[in-house]
Amino acid sequence: MNATAYCSGEVGVEQVCNYKGLFIAMTGVGSRRTPEEGTAFLDSIFPAYPNIWRISMWHKNQLKYQTGSKLNGVGWGVYEASLKHGAIVMTGMSSGRAAPQLKKGRRH
Repeated sequence: MNATAYCSGEVGVEQVCNYKGLFIAMTGVGSRRTPEEGTAFLDSIFPAYPNIWRISMWHKNQLKYQTGSKLNGVGWGVYEASLKHGAIVMTGMSSGRAAPQLKKGRRH
């Protein structure tokens, strides 16, 4: 499948993909777009596509939705716009990591 045949816009900034009834709106909110610009993009793009299945996505975090300690990067507007237009939200990640350690004297 050639993804560019189903997608338009700038990747990671303002891009939409429409494939077999699934509509995905990607915004660069928090990195390449302000929270207001990200919200306006979602509010303007969703009405143009009548798809039942909708996903809105961005890379940055919102503290209350993450297990890590990164601060708010997007604001609540993009969440509210997604809710208003019936979209599933996919967000960035906190990149928290943990590594198991063996206790002294233990072997694999």
